[in-house]
Amino acid sequence: MEVLAGEVNFVTRQREYDCVFELNLKEVYWCSRLSTERHRVVERLPKDSVLCDMFCGVGPLSIQAAKYKNCKVLANDLNPECAVYLRKNIELNKLKHKILPFNMDAREFVRMIVAQSGVPLEYAHFDTVYMNLPVDAVEFLDVFCGLFASGSKAVWNEGNLPVIYVYAFTEQEKEAEAKAALCVRINKIFDKYKPLAVEDIIDFYQIRDVSAKSRMYSVAFKLSKEVAYGTVKEELKVPKKHSAEDEVPGPEEKKKKTE
Repeated sequence: MEVLAGEVNFVTRQREYDCVFELNLKEVYWCSRLSTERHRVVERLPKDSVLCDMFCGVGPLSIQAAKYKNCKVLANDLNPECAVYLRKNIELNKLKHKILPFNMDAREFVRMIVAQSGVPLEYAHFDTVYMNLPVDAVEFLDVFCGLFASGSKAVWNEGNLPVIYVYAFTEQEKEAEAKAALCVRINKIFDKYKPLAVEDIIDFYQIRDVSAKSRMYSVAFKLSKEVAYGTVKEELKVPKKHSAEDEVPGPEEKKKKTE
């Protein structure tokens, strides 16, 4: 990015659904074309719930969720510049009491929350996970495999697992084909436990055409207990190997043989 004329200043302010966002266009990612999609997801969030935003950027979705749905939000981004502007935007929108900002690797961030390490109790259970990193977000789903087996039973159980919104690109034009293709991609991670079936998808939405051969989709599904607790499918379980000690007859067997 370069300035063709005038002052060399990439810092600007954007307004989206009556929220204010300050950012440096040279240092962070911002896409105004996703504003409708962000608003659509916010509208679907349960009121007074907890949101885990794994790739929050400067906070466009996190801040709207806190403001309009009274959500408590765990907002994270690996980019330190995003973290700087996220904190500024939390203050600009007067939401310090609702949003906890983090600057971490996304997988370590989620593990930390489930382990309840340095997170207030009221944020320990998140109802929704938002993963808007279209090129790579699906790859980060592996963090949820078996993650909740070590979580607090007072916080997590098989009935209160989160809904996950994950974003991805696909070449398929027809919705049914795109949905099937993205299931295949997700199942490269989940298949060991319980594959995600097309019927398991609770929201599937085409956001925009990125190019003539690439389309951006949002896929939402409830995390299954098999994936969450790392329950391997029966047909993939390795049979228990018998040792030499297992073949040694016990006292009762020896007695029968001598009789």
